[in-house]
Amino acid sequence: MTPLPRCLLAAGLFATSPALYATSGSFACKVAGCTYPSRRKDDEMKIAEVRVSGCRCETVRLEPIPRGIVGAVVAVEYTDPAWDSLRKTVVFRGAATKDVLDAGNEIVIPAEVVSKAGGSLYMGVYGVDAENHVAIPTIWTELGVIQGAAAPSGDASTAPSLPVWAQIQAMVGDLGTLDTEAKSNLVAAINEALTTGGEIAPAEVQRIVEDYLKANPPGTGADGKDGITPTIGKNGNWYLGSTDTGKPSRGADGTPGATGAPGKDGAPGADGKDGITPTIGKNGNWYLGSTDTGKPSRGAGGTPGAAGASGKDGSPGADGKDGITPAIGENGNWYLGSSDTGKPSRGADGAVPDIQIGTVTTLPAGSDATASMGGTAENPLLNLGIPKGADGQGGGSGGTDISLGLTSATVGQTIKVKAVDTDGKPTAWEAVESGEKWEKIAEIIIPDDAEESNALTIDKDINGQPFSLLKARLCGKFPKYTGGSTIPNVMFAMLNGKTTGNPSPAVYTSLWPKVETARLVGAVYEVDVSGVQVIESVLRSAGGGWGENMGMYGSSSSTYVKYFTDSLWAKPITSIGGTGMLIYPGCKFVLYGVRA
Repeated sequence: MTPLPRCLLAAGLFATSPALYATSGSFACKVAGCTYPSRRKDDEMKIAEVRVSGCRCETVRLEPIPRGIVGAVVAVEYTDPAWDSLRKTVVFRGAATKDVLDAGNEIVIPAEVVSKAGGSLYMGVYGVDAENHVAIPTIWTELGVIQGAAAPSGDASTAPSLPVWAQIQAMVGDLGTLDTEAKSNLVAAINEALTTGGEIAPAEVQRIVEDYLKANPPGTGADGKDGITPTIGKNGNWYLGSTDTGKPSRGADGTPGATGAPGKDGAPGADGKDGITPTIGKNGNWYLGSTDTGKPSRGAGGTPGAAGASGKDGSPGADGKDGITPAIGENGNWYLGSSDTGKPSRGADGAVPDIQIGTVTTLPAGSDATASMGGTAENPLLNLGIPKGADGQGGGSGGTDISLGLTSATVGQTIKVKAVDTDGKPTAWEAVESGEKWEKIAEIIIPDDAEESNALTIDKDINGQPFSLLKARLCGKFPKYTGGSTIPNVMFAMLNGKTTGNPSPAVYTSLWPKVETARLVGAVYEVDVSGVQVIESVLRSAGGGWGENMGMYGSSSSTYVKYFTDSLWAKPITSIGGTGMLIYPGCKFVLYGVRA
């Protein structure tokens, strides 16, 4: 009979150790850390070879995977020294998902994951250090498709893998091998188990007990001597009486579970006190009573809607009176008829004038046209007065009105065709700004009371609205680090939710500088998707300085790199940041950009 795991004895729930799991003649636990049933060493088959480096898990050699095979082995090579001191859990995902705890370099594939043909078999590795400060999950690697294979009489049954409570039991071992002479003393057994074994959380102990009771309903025996119930000390460790076991009661935080179903609505509560109705102040901000919230009542301008369909043409109006066409006289000045405007048609020597339309005024029908020049010699503005044509029968106004239907415009703006009819004739125009416009999109300062994190995602502007950018410049400042966390070596760029894979940012592990305890460090990450390529550049500074606007001048030890990629998967830019970094109080990030 196999003894009860020491972690269950520690919980004070069992006084005997009935058999937990029995394996058939040719199957047994391979090693203490690999508790899945396996064939004898001389029957093992190496199905695949996998190489692990950083967060990458890559299949380098693969053999066909028959359905129902038992004892197949995957050989794993860890090429990155970062994995040397980590506890490794290998996860297989196929017909089922199974974990192999404290995995070594040769892992037996659990029989359940290859019990069905047709699907792909995937493998990944999850590593944590002794303090649970560093966790490296790898990306899944595919081991191939599970192939159909022979089965006597169509029987597809295989020996099942050990449940997690049985794996832990195998790790703890036989109570008969304990060093203590008081082998029947539960206190002595659990003291030795907890001082030599792994961390066990209270919730995990409870779950293991429940699973064990379902598999092995206990019989009624003689009452045993009451054991010592483990307690949790002020330092968070398990205590047996007044003895500190040195083992934390709480394990590393797990992945958040799925959101539960909404609960039934409760009874309506009493009416609350009337709140203050927000009002809009003269400065355009929201006010609560007389208090300015500092929040604008109007959000950022939205994207212009599509042009509407052209209206039906009206009947042609009568021809208006011909205006006077400006002409250039022999002296080089602009003339209206025989009148010299005194304005040269040609700018100063050596520079080609950029003549733009200034003001356009519609004059009453029958008036004489007017023209005048303003601005500078290099950038003259032509101001025009155009007489309105006489109204036609049943149609709109005639004549020449080059206001183009605009209600407002600013000097220096460009006039853009907004809509055309079925013949391609312009029917509407709009005034637009020329050139790109940089602006501050977002600013984040990590407050003093914030918890540390390892990821940053910016997807909202300073008004809390989503953004869409053609160019982005993310500046990051990391002050001297005084905390106790392990400073990571792997730091990824994040662009539009992507960190790795294809497509992905060209900047891989070298975007953000490694945090230092003696000085400030920083980086500037720029992305340009305005052209036919994605252009990424990084400036990293070792102790550089920043002004109030986060302008970075760097230092002699600063490095600058630039990358080009062919894909436009990042166009437009809707989120930017990084992962694998250390973010702590005092860190500052400012995002500048050119909106799409």
